[in-house]
Parts: sequence; structure tokens; C-alpha cells
Amino acid sequence: MAIELQNAAAIVAENARLRELLDLRSQIPETFLPADVLHQPLPTDGQTLLLGVGTNRGVRAYQPVIVGAGLVGVVVEASRSSSIAHTWANPEFRVSAVTDDGSVLGIVAPTNREGSGIPGLEFRGVAYRDTVPVGTRVVTSGLGGVYPNGLVIGWVTGVAREEIGWERVYALRPAVNLGVVSHVLLLPSVEPALGDSVP
Repeated sequence: MAIELQNAAAIVAENARLRELLDLRSQIPETFLPADVLHQPLPTDGQTLLLGVGTNRGVRAYQPVIVGAGLVGVVVEASRSSSIAHTWANPEFRVSAVTDDGSVLGIVAPTNREGSGIPGLEFRGVAYRDTVPVGTRVVTSGLGGVYPNGLVIGWVTGVAREEIGWERVYALRPAVNLGVVSHVLLLPSVEPALGDSVP
């Protein structure tokens, strides 16, 4: 009975995540592709995800990967029946971002919080004259041709560091907990120019 109750809790949690994705359908382009997360290369590796769709379903590099809570990452490689996505925790991940009200622009990139090995995000390149209050939501700006505008990235938790007179770097609480991602949506993307690197 205890095992059945434990399994029931897992099913309830998975159903909640699937409902969240269905609710998201009304907010995104019609040409999205659902995918299962098959596994991570290593049990503790949240930097890369293996997805259960590939080129036979139209998947290609540079497609944004999302869940109901927000941005997960981007497809970097696709084979016939599967694809690989870099998540926001991957050291190579970058995305042009803006505060929810559109007043402050910057770049979001991953960081290890105080050398703890726990991945987090930073909102970098914010002009020193601009102040971003704690709790401000940061979303994709739509610049760069890969991510559409308005995807939730995270919330400001404070100033991580600053260069006096030059820039402030803000710490972000990521919108997506990578440890519970089991189903995702792939959005269409614009083909990057030749020589562009994967964000």
C-alpha cells in the first residue's frame, strides 16, 4: 500500500506538469513540438538533456526548449530519432534578456553560486545607472533570432557583484527546476547566420 501511495504521488506530480504544458499551448506559436526527456547523460548532470524527438519530426539545432514555468534551454544537436539540448545550467548557455517591464536589458548566463557547485543564473551587463529591484521577473528579449520574446527566465534575488561606474550583475532564481523536467515543448527558431555559435 505504501508503494502504491508513493507511485500515486509521482503520477499526480507528472499530471500537474503535463497540465501546465497544456495551459501553455494558448501562449505559444501553433508550430511547437512536444518531447519526452529520455534521460540525462549522467544522473547528476542537469546541463544537457536527451529528448525523444529528432529530425524525423522536424527538430533542428537552435530550437528553444520550454516548459510551463519558463525557459529550459536550446537544442544543439539532432539525430533522426533524438536530440540533445543544452539547459540554462550549461556553461555555454547565453540569452538576451529584459526585465518584465522592458526597462532594463542584459544577458543571462549560468553561474555556480559562491563556488557551491549549485547552478544558478546571473543577469549580466546591466548598466550601473539601472537598478533592478529584488523580485523583478526577467524574460527573453527576442533579440538574436533564437528565443522569442517573453519566455520567463527567472527572478532577481539581489546584486551578485558590481563594477563601480560600469555595470551591475544580478543573481537570478531560475524559473525552471531542471531536476523535475520530464516533458518539454520545442519552439520554432530562426536559422542563425553562418558562423553563429549556439547560445
